[in-house]
Amino acid sequence: MRLIPVVTDPAHRKLLLFVILGGFAVSLFTFIIEAEHWQVGIALLLLAALAYALWQGHPDDDCYAIVFWLSVIMGVAALLLDIKDLI
Repeated sequence: MRLIPVVTDPAHRKLLLFVILGGFAVSLFTFIIEAEHWQVGIALLLLAALAYALWQGHPDDDCYAIVFWLSVIMGVAALLLDIKDLI
């Protein structure tokens, strides 16, 4: 992955914006209503697995790499919030 992401397909710019805004909204909504963070974390890690598979199929398009890393970071952060309940 490059230091500055390269999004070659214009349609992926909308996808990237949707993922960033959607991830922010889900995180904010989850933190406000104090839902089960571990469920959101697992869902985000599943999304990260899908993004990783797509990233391997399109190595020149960094959009999938950004989606992967955002999903991993947000998923792990959500899991860490409820780690005391899972242990």
